[in-house]
Amino acid sequence: MTSPPAVTGIRPSIPQTTIDRTVLSMARRVGGNTMHIGAVLTFPGPAPSLEELAAHVAERLPLVPELTYRAAGTTRHPAWEPDPAFDLGRHLHRIDVDTTAVTATDAMVTAMHTPQLDPERPLWGLWLISTPDGWGLGYRSHHAFQDGLAGMRALRALFGPPTTMVRQCLTPPPARSGSDLGLGADMLPLLRPVGRWSPLDGPLDGRRVAHTVDTGLDRLRAISRSTGASLNQICLAALASVLRDWHPEDWTGPDRSLRTGMGVSLRHPGAPLLGNWAGVTYLDLPCGDATPLDRLEKLRGQLTPARLRQVRHRQALLYQRLPYWCAQMGVHLTLNPRHVPLCVSDVPFPVPLTFNGVAAEGVYPLMVWPPRQPLFAAWSSYRDRMCVAFHTYDTLAGHDTLTALWTRAVDDLEQACGAVPHEAAAHGERTRG
Repeated sequence: MTSPPAVTGIRPSIPQTTIDRTVLSMARRVGGNTMHIGAVLTFPGPAPSLEELAAHVAERLPLVPELTYRAAGTTRHPAWEPDPAFDLGRHLHRIDVDTTAVTATDAMVTAMHTPQLDPERPLWGLWLISTPDGWGLGYRSHHAFQDGLAGMRALRALFGPPTTMVRQCLTPPPARSGSDLGLGADMLPLLRPVGRWSPLDGPLDGRRVAHTVDTGLDRLRAISRSTGASLNQICLAALASVLRDWHPEDWTGPDRSLRTGMGVSLRHPGAPLLGNWAGVTYLDLPCGDATPLDRLEKLRGQLTPARLRQVRHRQALLYQRLPYWCAQMGVHLTLNPRHVPLCVSDVPFPVPLTFNGVAAEGVYPLMVWPPRQPLFAAWSSYRDRMCVAFHTYDTLAGHDTLTALWTRAVDDLEQACGAVPHEAAAHGERTRG
């Protein structure tokens, strides 16, 4: 299947940033698709044809001209440049998955751990996933090509309401100005390796699998009203409970915590949806605290709006001034599980995503998953639910209990803060896998 380029006119070259170059270099070294991001959209009913999908994407492609760019330029001056032989058909694929042993959602998200991207073409792809119990769309892009916010906006342009679509400006924004004596302070703790965490000692040579669970947003908002915590803080507190119950032997006192990297966006408003403008804030996930409210209160203290603003300011300046060798060291430490054993991501989708007038039931994030990291947890608020995905290995003991532990963690938070009666704790919950 081929199609002519859907974007015409003058398209400028966009220089790659130091972080773009670093992520591309690391991806070439580690191989595979561990430096890819994206999402899986799940739909009811029979799957459409690949031709129907191609017609839809071709119509929307002018809204995201960045999808026609590829990695090019020279060694000294690498850039994102228009692909002179862009062919939409090279980026659209179809796969059929078996749901005999797992639910359709788990099977579709797991299937998206496998696809590769052609390094000679624009670094993205869209997979039509067919199952006997519904179908899905899996979007993947290289993390140097797009960060999480850029990927979310690209999906919104392709499948969001047409009235919300705005053609992106391909002119790079001006560099940010300012100074901060604390530049680099966020990276200093990474020089110290973390203590023991049992999953790091387990076999990581098995198959990568996903386990998904949905939680009603009405439940999380009730907890938020009762405690003053944000939805993201509540999800992190639930995750701390999951890890505590998954390996209780690791958490022998309230001083025990797990260093965790959480993505933050440094992208300018209106900037092209190209390149990596993702920063990282590091937190100590308080798995050792005995009660759900203690864990939530510690996270509220760590992830204040003021701290997140400071991190974004520091890292936006740092990324503009960072030498290539220094960026390589920072990315290496962030992706080293002995220094950052766990990464998490929060990617909200504020508008419904649809195909042929049918709204997606759920949106499950696919985020960067470093080699030798035993677990990646991500959640996405979408319509009336929080879609949660645990990405792990089938060789790790108890990997199939993670969604049940999440359900119990949310129940415990509700009961601890009195957000809803215990009898209503199961309302809105749908466990997958």
